[in-house]
Amino acid sequence: MVKKYIKTKSVTYLMIISVLCSSLVCTANHYVLDDESKFNRSVSEGLESCPPLDDFAYGIQPKCYEVLNGLFLSRQVWEETSFTYYLGNHIREEQYSLNDRWTKISVRRSDLTLDDRLLWSNVFDGHETSRENLVTQEFNDDTCRDLVYSQGIYPSLGWRCRARDLFLYSIYLDTCLTSFKRVRTLSIRTNEGQSWYQHGLEMIEEFHSDESIGRSAKLTRQYAHAAWVVKKCTPFNATPFLDNLTVGSVTPNNSYDLEDLSDLLRMGHDAALTISARAGNEWALRSKRPPFPSSTDPEYWDHLYKVNRILVHHWLSGGYDGNNITDRDKLLHALAAYRLERSIVPDISFQEAFFEVRLGVDRTRDLLSEFFIDGREDLSISIDSTLDTVIQSSRLPDNLNIPWRASKYPNQSQ
Repeated sequence: MVKKYIKTKSVTYLMIISVLCSSLVCTANHYVLDDESKFNRSVSEGLESCPPLDDFAYGIQPKCYEVLNGLFLSRQVWEETSFTYYLGNHIREEQYSLNDRWTKISVRRSDLTLDDRLLWSNVFDGHETSRENLVTQEFNDDTCRDLVYSQGIYPSLGWRCRARDLFLYSIYLDTCLTSFKRVRTLSIRTNEGQSWYQHGLEMIEEFHSDESIGRSAKLTRQYAHAAWVVKKCTPFNATPFLDNLTVGSVTPNNSYDLEDLSDLLRMGHDAALTISARAGNEWALRSKRPPFPSSTDPEYWDHLYKVNRILVHHWLSGGYDGNNITDRDKLLHALAAYRLERSIVPDISFQEAFFEVRLGVDRTRDLLSEFFIDGREDLSISIDSTLDTVIQSSRLPDNLNIPWRASKYPNQSQ
């Protein structure tokens, strides 16, 4: 009966989904953003009385700036991690400039369910300058600075090391730099004199006419958000890392090389984020790529496993722990994450839950076949019902491979 089930068209389709989603061009964020289409329309409507977005590269009028404040300040930061634009006839997808977490593990709806929600009003709260001074103080504190090179997580240092402020500052650096790049990119002129933004709108109309309204509204929202952040980031409070640069001179339109700026800021960003994570800040733990291989820092992973088991399962299902994780382990961790996420997001789909699994159609099919009960005739062809069948009625092992524990506790697997 396994062969009969495996060959059904629907199951083949769901396996193909896991391969197609191997790059972030996949529509994973469709499942993440709350009422994204409705919000995109709100942004477009709010900008109707404003100058064309092309002019935003040169500054936003006060009236339009207040409109964007009202729209974006109450939004969650992680809802704006990806950026889609058109380069020629091709769609390009980019993430944040300094933090590579989002290129590895996509934003999930379970990330957006924290009681302490990370909003743009937290990042741009009017204390950017004072926060910059706090960061300098913490970098000069030996105990806090040593966390950059230590192992484990120390929540007792959260207050002393200003873990929350360090995290917010790391987000500030990253989103400012990223938005400088995004506005500059969409402001580039083609040989025909169009901006890349206008070019993108034309490409959407030509190649995606059946969904042009939605795609155009999304591109407009992304550009408006980037322009709004640029306004928020002027002047740019990055003095600790830019000793040889006149702070405030960094804008999307000046001649400063933004890639050079990335190199200058990356070390400071990574240090702030690492100290915050190792001091136990939950936002930072969700945002930072954990140490790999996991066996090099089992205390860090033990803590992360206690406070965010879903995230650990997704990191392991993505295969980032090298030879410590087999293909079978990857699939089992993905199933474990799905089981936990479903209690938070009841309507979670297979495509959303298994976004990080990159095993290929044939390999995934062979591995899944191990979990089906022989002789079962009535397996559903529904994707989510199929997952229910796999989880509730199959021979899934209770003891997952927890790779860092194999080295720390040789006789324990869980």
